[in-house]
Amino acid sequence: MNYLAHYYIDNQVGNAHYNAGLIIPDLARGYFKAGLLHHVDASNNPYKDIFAGCVQHIASDKKFHASAFFVHYLNEVNAVIKKTAFSQNLQRKWFLAHILFELLLDRTILKSHQVYVDRFYEDLGALTDKDLTIFIGSIGVTAPDGFITRYRHFTQVQYIRYYTDNNKFVYSLNRIMIRAGLSELNITDALKLRQVVLELENTYFAAQENILNEMRHIFTER
Repeated sequence: MNYLAHYYIDNQVGNAHYNAGLIIPDLARGYFKAGLLHHVDASNNPYKDIFAGCVQHIASDKKFHASAFFVHYLNEVNAVIKKTAFSQNLQRKWFLAHILFELLLDRTILKSHQVYVDRFYEDLGALTDKDLTIFIGSIGVTAPDGFITRYRHFTQVQYIRYYTDNNKFVYSLNRIMIRAGLSELNITDALKLRQVVLELENTYFAAQENILNEMRHIFTER
């Protein structure tokens, strides 16, 4: 799942530390591995709620990716991408399908439940640099500056709010692909990807509340 979907599924109203923990494993990629958390004794952690949120993130991702819901919609997204005449510059279409599906879920939440986005950024912004430094140090990470800079940039720019803009949505997809070591989309492929997004939203993602209900159903039995 992507950032907003994690919050949508697992947030605890009024618990900003736990809710930030739901997002930290993704923001911390490149600074520490989420698997590190399984080897940390959290009994005396000064930020137990942040730690608990991080652990929940890992559990929810595992359950989501093992679900029939994920497999079904990933296949549908992948089929639309495969039939689209992208240039040879676009590689690892399966990776694009995976990322696009998860970002479309965030975009669906944004379009139909704006309140979650407002609370999402409010909760993340509630953590101070001191909170982040102490938490990261408590799990054995000794150089938190880069992570804190990324975290603060994420909370200030609030780019998820712009997912409703088709051009900015495709731009975000492009940035993720570049960070994964893939080539930047050329103008023609970017336009075709925008058409893919519109086609998916007119078909499989047309009934927004239905697809969100399907996603929630994955987690009804913990």
